[in-house]
Amino acid sequence: MTKHSVVKNGAVFLVALFSLTFLSAQDFSGYILYDYKYIDSLGQDITDEMGEKLGLKQHYYINGTDYVVFDHHDNMQQLYNSKDNKYYFPFKGEVKVVSGDLAYPNSPKIIESSHKATILGHECSSFVFETATNTTTYYYSDDFSVDPDVFSGHRFGNWATYLQSSNGGLALKIVIEKDHYTQILEAVKIEEQTIDQSKFDVASYESK
Repeated sequence: MTKHSVVKNGAVFLVALFSLTFLSAQDFSGYILYDYKYIDSLGQDITDEMGEKLGLKQHYYINGTDYVVFDHHDNMQQLYNSKDNKYYFPFKGEVKVVSGDLAYPNSPKIIESSHKATILGHECSSFVFETATNTTTYYYSDDFSVDPDVFSGHRFGNWATYLQSSNGGLALKIVIEKDHYTQILEAVKIEEQTIDQSKFDVASYESK
């Protein structure tokens, strides 16, 4: 085998390896547990006051196509199915549905950020979404990613815009700055796992 062949074959191997690594990196399936914290405009921790009303934890399950979110009482709060592009949420004791294509709220101003964070040993890059009501900083990791194209129709909540901005990287920390307080969500547990598709079946939550 000539030197040229070795180099050529090695290059092909590296390209193939990179492609496989990239594909696997964008195929996270598993569970992320987030803790919530609330800080008032004076820098005081008001988690005890705000937590029961706005949330203390978030249980987040996602696979390559769908996700479901539960609060600290294990009540379903959000459910998305990419197959029919539907977003479900509870409202007054019922499960409501909207099209994932609904562009709400308005598209944010996206601001690049040089801030970094290390969450559970994973280095995270960041960017900022700025809207009329709040400023949100997302710290995301390439170690836990999904394919943005799969969720490209999910315009509701600016999810598609978020995934395009992070190249599919899931947020491990979210800082939401509002007028009178700041809400902080931070991952405290991450488990890669295969999730039974029944967990994303809206019928199992409509009967509760």
